[in-house]
Amino acid sequence: MEAFNFTAEDLKANNDGIISPRQQEMLKGMGRRLTGYSRFGIKFTIGFVLIAGAVFLAFIASNESSRKAFFGDTSTLVVLAIVIPIPVLIMVAYYFVTKKQRRQYEHAKLKMAEGRAVVKKKTAGSRYGPSHYWELKVGDFEMNLVDEYAKAVRDGAAYRVYFTKVGKIPTILSIEATG
Repeated sequence: MEAFNFTAEDLKANNDGIISPRQQEMLKGMGRRLTGYSRFGIKFTIGFVLIAGAVFLAFIASNESSRKAFFGDTSTLVVLAIVIPIPVLIMVAYYFVTKKQRRQYEHAKLKMAEGRAVVKKKTAGSRYGPSHYWELKVGDFEMNLVDEYAKAVRDGAAYRVYFTKVGKIPTILSIEATG
C-alpha cells in the first residue's frame, strides 16, 4: 500500500514481530523533530520576552512620571520578576515532555490489530468552517486519516495493521489485506 509508505521488507519485518531498521529510523526522526520544535520554541520565547521586555522598559524609561511610578513600587518589580519567566518555564516544561516522547519513539513497541475495516467520513467544525477527515477502525485499532490514506483502505475488507503508539497518537507502520 503505497499511501502508507512502507516496503515489502518493512511488512516482512512486521510480520516477524519486529520494527524494520527503516521504520526505526523514521520513528527516531519523528522524535527528533518533536524536540527540535520545542528547542526552537524555547529560543523564540526567550527572544520574544527579551525584546518585549526591552521595548516595555524603553517605554517606561521615556517618561519621568512612568519611571517614578514603575520603579518606585517594589510590588510591580516583584510581579514582573514572577511573570516574565513563566513563558520560558512553560516552554522548558514542553521540551521535557517532547524529550520523553522522543524516547518513546526511539523505543517504540510494535502492535498489531486485525479485523474488518470500518471507514467513516467525519466532519469537524472550526472557525474556518467544516473540515473532513476519515475514521479508520480495524479490530481495537482506531485512527483518523486524511483522504489519501482513507482511499487506500476498503471499508468492510479484512486487514492486519501494524502500528506503534506514542501517547494517544498511533502511527501505522504497515497494513495488509488478509482476506
